Amino acid sequence: MQAVLGGVRLNLRMFPRVVPFVEALGGPVFFSSTAITSIDGVVFESETTEVSETHSLLQIGGGVSLGLSEVLGVRVVLANRRFFANGESSNAIRLAVGAALSF
Repeated sequence: MQAVLGGVRLNLRMFPRVVPFVEALGGPVFFSSTAITSIDGVVFESETTEVSETHSLLQIGGGVSLGLSEVLGVRVVLANRRFFANGESSNAIRLAVGAALSF
């Protein structure tokens, strides 16, 4: 699964090193999978199935950026992802932790 998202982020800059934020992002999400069918010990032509689809994604969440220095920080995000596919929708929770670079 690969997603290409864009949107808005609102920062609440009350403290210089701790910056909470909320964000709303949307865009396409690309799904692909491959399945190979075979049975050990049986001689037959194996079957390969590939599926690739593109659907819509809406992500709403928030988090906090913690400044460790002037250029390096840690960002923690918790968000709800809603996938829209074939007239139906499903949800997933996303928790991400990563480095935040300022330049």
